[in-house]
Amino acid sequence: MRLINVQTLTLQEFPGEIPKYAILSHTWGDDEVTFKDFTLDIEAAKLKKGFEKIQHCIGQTESDGLQYCWVDTCCIDKSSSAELSEAINSMFAWYRSSERCYIYLADVDVRVRQSVSLRRQLMRSRWFLRGWTLQELLAPNWRCFYDRNWLELAAQILHRTIEEASGIPIRTLRSFSPTSREDCVAVKMSWAANRQTTRVEDMAYCLMGIFDVNMPLLYGEGSKAFIRLQEEIMRHTHDHSIFCWSDPAASLSTYRGLLARSPVEFAHSKDIETHDPTYDADESVRNLQPHVLRGGRSYGMTNRGLGIELPLFSNRPGGGISEEYSACLGCRDRKFGHHCHLVLAKLNGEGQFARVDVHRHPACLPGAYTCQLEMLRTSEVFVHQNPAVPFEYTSSRIGKALIHFNNWHPESPPKILRVDPSEAWDGESRVIKFGIGKPVRIRDGGFKYKPDDLGMAMVILENPCGPGAFAVCVQWRMEGRDGASLKKEPLVYLRSAMRRTDFSFSILERHQLVEVDLHSLSDSKGPKHQQWRGDRYVGLQQRVILYKDELAMRIELERYSEKGGDLGDETILYSSYS
Repeated sequence: MRLINVQTLTLQEFPGEIPKYAILSHTWGDDEVTFKDFTLDIEAAKLKKGFEKIQHCIGQTESDGLQYCWVDTCCIDKSSSAELSEAINSMFAWYRSSERCYIYLADVDVRVRQSVSLRRQLMRSRWFLRGWTLQELLAPNWRCFYDRNWLELAAQILHRTIEEASGIPIRTLRSFSPTSREDCVAVKMSWAANRQTTRVEDMAYCLMGIFDVNMPLLYGEGSKAFIRLQEEIMRHTHDHSIFCWSDPAASLSTYRGLLARSPVEFAHSKDIETHDPTYDADESVRNLQPHVLRGGRSYGMTNRGLGIELPLFSNRPGGGISEEYSACLGCRDRKFGHHCHLVLAKLNGEGQFARVDVHRHPACLPGAYTCQLEMLRTSEVFVHQNPAVPFEYTSSRIGKALIHFNNWHPESPPKILRVDPSEAWDGESRVIKFGIGKPVRIRDGGFKYKPDDLGMAMVILENPCGPGAFAVCVQWRMEGRDGASLKKEPLVYLRSAMRRTDFSFSILERHQLVEVDLHSLSDSKGPKHQQWRGDRYVGLQQRVILYKDELAMRIELERYSEKGGDLGDETILYSSYS
């Protein structure tokens, strides 16, 4: 460790036993004093803007009866990658071992007398928003806050504001230990949810100390650094709360792995706690075998993805659509007592799963396993961080699709007359966004259905190369409030046959799957139903389904409007199973 001798104003190295020292916590600004500045020309370094806080730190160190202090800007030779890596991996320990920690808030002025104004300054201070300062708040055994003029801030104001600004209880600040199990992984991650670093990788590296892990620095790996951090944490703990994250911006059709992409996804996890079923107030939960909610065997990364044993029960049995399961975790929301679980979609018969419903926090569904205790079974699942959805996989979770017109004369493509529901349609980009708003009742376009039965987007197009118009129905499954699957009826195809090459969709979201039903009734001897499925990488592939005679479709003829009269060219063809 390299320290500043406050008496000689020189840097001294201590490879072995380290003397008592003070340490500075601050946010970097313009014109900082570097290691090179300090060692080559100290007089020139004194002229730099960043030297002022170093000078104040030195003065305060002397006042506290110490001979040495440490400041990160000038005590680390950042031109050496080996030294930088050692320093970052040792940072928490260095702050923990300090005799004094001076926290300098460059954007706070204590001379503002109104306590409300001072509190507002503290809440907005950049120091509470930086990733590196989180461990600098947690690690020291003794800390003191100073404003821009190096005036000490009153403790009575700080105690209330620090807890609010950092999201960390005062009791935790007074006795934090990286090895303590009092605060689970999810809670620690939530402390960093609103913090930022200049480099993406540093958002992971700045958290190593509070989890008591070490790993090499690989600048250039981007967000993979945070995945590596979580993998390293899993090697040292059996805490299921590491999976308690959510992405509120994700669509229904998002498929993810089990690990979060950044601390931001733990923003709603501050009340999570690990849970031992032995002490649960619910007798049915107490009777569970302890290993059931502790994940069975050890878990970790394999060449098949993250392998873990979890208690599963089926949400949605297979049969035309994906199988989905609730996976119970050994943690719960301490505020409401809700047990946490994940929703996993089974991708194939080899134990490959993907996490779905990532927009919902794992603690948002209370009583997930207590309602089906007799159905609980511990199963081993494998989840790749970036799930590869098989081509033959079918799902009702869809995202966005772009409409293409193929093999039409460029001067006379089909004209899109209307799309229902209209809020799902962007006419300028020709994109349908599925799952938007609530289903609507459509009458004049030929479709009649109950709003709660299914979701649908209907595209009515004018055919310039033939008579009349045709419609394509894009449909998806909806869920009731209790999560039960609602009935999905086959819908209709309006007039005019289509060649498969005339019309296509491109999926715009990664790994999003779509089902497009084209009901062609012009040829009584041909296929009665065509279904296209696909994903972003392979496009839409057509699958033709032939119905047997006993399952023949009943065709009902109804008027295009409710007025009576000759059916003529405006005949609407409805189809349903008899």
